[in-house]
Formats: sequence, structure tokens, C-alpha cells
Amino acid sequence: MGALLRFGNISGNSLELFPFYDPQENSGVGFHYDQNEGVSSMPNSSSPSSHYSNHADQRETALPSPERFKELSDALSAAFERHSNEVPRHVISFEQVSVDELADGFMKYPIMVKSILAAVNVAQRAVKRDLGFDLDTYATKIKPDKAKALAAYIKPLLPSELAFDAILMLDHFFWVDKEMRAGKGRWESRLLDLLNKHSTRAFKKRKFRHEGGAFEIDAACPVTGEIRIGVDVKRFESPRDFHKRGDEITQKVSHLRDVLPDARFYAVLYYPFPSRHGEVLQRYDGQGIDAILFAGESEESLLLAVKRILSDNGLLQPTEE
Repeated sequence: MGALLRFGNISGNSLELFPFYDPQENSGVGFHYDQNEGVSSMPNSSSPSSHYSNHADQRETALPSPERFKELSDALSAAFERHSNEVPRHVISFEQVSVDELADGFMKYPIMVKSILAAVNVAQRAVKRDLGFDLDTYATKIKPDKAKALAAYIKPLLPSELAFDAILMLDHFFWVDKEMRAGKGRWESRLLDLLNKHSTRAFKKRKFRHEGGAFEIDAACPVTGEIRIGVDVKRFESPRDFHKRGDEITQKVSHLRDVLPDARFYAVLYYPFPSRHGEVLQRYDGQGIDAILFAGESEESLLLAVKRILSDNGLLQPTEE
């Protein structure tokens, strides 16, 4: 039996309260992956690589204490006493699952790779560092050798049991996070598409060199030869983001002016704090930026920025003027 809290406003589903793992259950285990030999434990060594930690080491030091679990459990019980119930749980007993069974599951049903890895905080970087190969955790296929290596790698880290609802919730969380990040990337692509749709000349992402370094322009015109128009696109989701990353724009325009003094430079910003737009304009005043333009998610606001850039440079298609 397990405690169940019903949150009616979360997609109409019930979320089960359960221990993801016992903080004292598993100890850190190091791994080495060889394509011919598979995965083996790494003994202590005086080699330089032994001074670096792997995922198991890092996870071991980051696990919350048993006291935190008890405090959270007590808090949930007290806060939602009238809305929690004891119900049967559908669980997977991972302590009874062999490495071969886990590997076979990954090969037959790769959709579950991401959420099971997430249950023990394993992501692509940890796999690359500790096992030495790249892994797309959302791939529709996984090769047998990689599936076996992955299964052997995470088996010692898995809890003795894990509820189905927990795995489904992990998949939900990371899928939404992935898609939200992708949506933010598509915002930049949408602006580039609109520039090309309404311009008499083509724009594309390009790089320029400055003192041995390469710097990227999100939308540049022309597509070959010297850059005449550069557009930098930035999303600042919070004032903190702006204060931390705002100098990236001034650095880029300064470098561009050094090598291409006649180029025009525009910045299109997603900054959902209209009352602070004046502060942004003041910060960039006198930095050599031809115009700071604010745009939101809507096609209309993006198009306003695009038309301003194209109009300034005589590139707006005649039918758009």
C-alpha cells in the first residue's frame, strides 16, 4: 500500500507519493566501458583520471538525507491530511530485474530509457563521460551493446522498487521541459524565417572572426561576403538573465565594429517586462547598436521588428511597404 495525494488540477491524474530511492541504499560505484568487454567496475587508481568523479560519485554526495525524506513526508501528510488515501501501488521491483532483462527492455521499448535514467539522475553527459558514447535518450532505437552497457551502468543505482506513476511523472516532466526549450529555440528560427519571407535579400546565421575567435550572428545579410546587416536575437526570461547575459550583445557588436565598421547591427530581445524596457535601452545607449527591438511570441510582434530592420536598410519587399 502507498499514500496517494489527489491533485485534481494536474491533467486529471493522480500523483502517487513514494520514495524514489533510499538515500542509504546504494553506494557510489565507478564504471569503465569497453566496446569489447562491456562495463566493469573501476578500481581505485593513482592515474590522473582517478582524481575526477563519475556520475555515481557525484550522485552519492548529492543524495538528500533520510531526515529530509521524513520531514517532507510528514509535511505532506499534515498539509493534505483530508485529501490523501492509502491505495495499492503498481511497482517495478528493480532489485529482481537482471542487467540482461533491463538491457532487453531498453532495446524493445526505448521510450522508457529517458524516464528510468532520470530516476537515478543520469543524463546524456554522464553517459558520455562515464561510458564513452553518445546517447540520445529520446531515440527510437538503441544498439544492443549500448543497451547492455547502459543497463549495467544504472543497475546498481536503481532503487529496489519504483512505482509506475513515478516513472510516468518523470517522463512527463522531462518531455515538457524538452519541448519548452525547443519552443524557445524555434522563436529565433521564426524571426529568421520572417526576415527571409519579407526581405528582398536573403539572411542566414553566420560567423565572423575577431582576433582569432569566431562569433555568431543569428541573422546576417548578405549570406556570403562581408556582413552588412547583423541581427542578434536574445531571450531574457527574467531580469536576472538580462543582468548576467546582457553584456554578450555589447561584446558582439564591439567585435563586429572592429572588423566591419560599416555593418549595421540590431538586437531583437524577448524580455517580458515592459516596465523595464527603458532600463534596457538606457544600458545599450551609445554601444553602437542601430536599434534595440522588443518582440514577444506573437507573429505580429515579431513582424514589427522584422519590418523595422528591413525598412531601415531598404530591403522590405515593395508589397510590404
